[in-house]
Amino acid sequence: MNILPGRLAEGCSRTQALSTLNTNLLMAADLLGQHHIRCTVEAINRHDMPGFLVSTLAELQQLPAHPDLFWQIDLYHMASMGEALSPLLAQHWQRIGHLQFADYPGRGAPGSGALDFASLFSQIKVLPYAFWSGAEYRDNNGDMGWLVSLPGQQDDAALRH
Repeated sequence: MNILPGRLAEGCSRTQALSTLNTNLLMAADLLGQHHIRCTVEAINRHDMPGFLVSTLAELQQLPAHPDLFWQIDLYHMASMGEALSPLLAQHWQRIGHLQFADYPGRGAPGSGALDFASLFSQIKVLPYAFWSGAEYRDNNGDMGWLVSLPGQQDDAALRH
């Protein structure tokens, strides 16, 4: 279950909002963990979503640790905030419970922007990352050509068609 921190509410201090968020994340992780449901918390870039409470790796690292609470890392949002993606994946894969991707800039399909998806996907493939990944990008008329253009992905793509 993805728990979005949301925007900083008017009249609420950042400290107060983060305290409430941390309390609620721990409560949700405790309750949902009893039913074997993992929680994720997602950082959203402040360019697309001004005032979003959690937007960077440093802010994710300030959230509480819990065995049923993970990060949902959207490569687009992290790139939008200037985060170095390869080191983030290499150093923090244990905290990642879901990966999302879109190219940057523009939130298009892989290959439409500046991100090196061949390298990123190769890196993810060799990590002991055991959870799902999902594409969340702006419509490209259903063209999945980006999938077959990645090294080692041709066989997987053929199975999906």
